[in-house]
Amino acid sequence: MELLVLLIFIAVGCILFYFARRRNKMQASYIYIKQPLPSDFNTINTILIFDLHRVIFLRDFKKTFAVLLKPVNGLPFIFRFAKPKILKYALSLSRREGSDEEFLLFLTQYYPQLLAYKGQIKDLVSAYYPVKELITLIELLRKKGYSVHIASNIGATFLDGLTLQYPHIFSLFDVIKTVQNKQDGTPPVVKPNLAYFQEYIDQFNPNGKHMIFIDNNIKNLEACSQAGLIGIRFESSNQLEKILKNLTIL
Repeated sequence: MELLVLLIFIAVGCILFYFARRRNKMQASYIYIKQPLPSDFNTINTILIFDLHRVIFLRDFKKTFAVLLKPVNGLPFIFRFAKPKILKYALSLSRREGSDEEFLLFLTQYYPQLLAYKGQIKDLVSAYYPVKELITLIELLRKKGYSVHIASNIGATFLDGLTLQYPHIFSLFDVIKTVQNKQDGTPPVVKPNLAYFQEYIDQFNPNGKHMIFIDNNIKNLEACSQAGLIGIRFESSNQLEKILKNLTIL
């Protein structure tokens, strides 16, 4: 019975992921902005901000399934989480691109015994590989003198797993914005919440520089433009390079 429930939820998750990607591709606009597009971008007045997942890093499905199927106390790891309530919450979190910290908070509240598998969860969250062409592009931006940031929904708890694997990549960024659960136990503020971007501006852009946010998620881009950032919808490194050249950034 648990296996049947698990397979159903995996199938539903794949369907939701397919239609979310299709919706993104059907969207005509690549630039999201609420005011006239500036024409004076330069290394002094411009910050380029990248999302982490599905932009800088892509899911490594080989590693993912290796973690899910690895035996833990006699059972594949995935069966430890094959509970309808957990699967439903995980799908909901994935659909709205919530944070890993929220998932930990959920386990703490409802299934504290599963926190014993925090190491395996961390391995699962870290099962990504970098987009080499984009890393090359970011290195070029740094060489030209641009400030580059990461603004992600990843929590600091799980960011460590990626930084240990790819220290050079994370050394390219001046700022890495993560999310944290609040002291009162409430979930963190995450994208596409407008408050996420307002918080980013207050913390990392007090001088009012141009902020270009690069993400593949339309809701995040719409929210960032509402907050005053310039959003670029990411599809590929080549597509982003062409846009940056058109903006005279490259």
